Amino acid sequence: MLNEIKELLQSSANNVRMSQDVDRILNEMDTMNDEFFRRITLKYPKLTSNEKQLLGLIRTKTKAKDIASIKGISTKSLEMSRYRLKKKLQLGSETNLDQFIEGF
Repeated sequence: MLNEIKELLQSSANNVRMSQDVDRILNEMDTMNDEFFRRITLKYPKLTSNEKQLLGLIRTKTKAKDIASIKGISTKSLEMSRYRLKKKLQLGSETNLDQFIEGF
């Protein structure tokens, strides 16, 4: 029982550190993409903060697996998020989201 409690405490501490790391990463990303976020918000004012965050992560060429890990979702959920984002941005199926963001 004591070992289980110790493991839980250690796991909680690791999760807190990981959460702080994710927050720091996302804050840095916001700073790096400040002008991009201004432009995208002007053109697409209905984007949520979560969608903007995803755009910023894609813009910084973060790998899909890493984005999923940072956001705490599966890669399948990330694919669906990307699909919905493309739809919201009114991009056709022939348009690559990464290239659209890069050229924005």
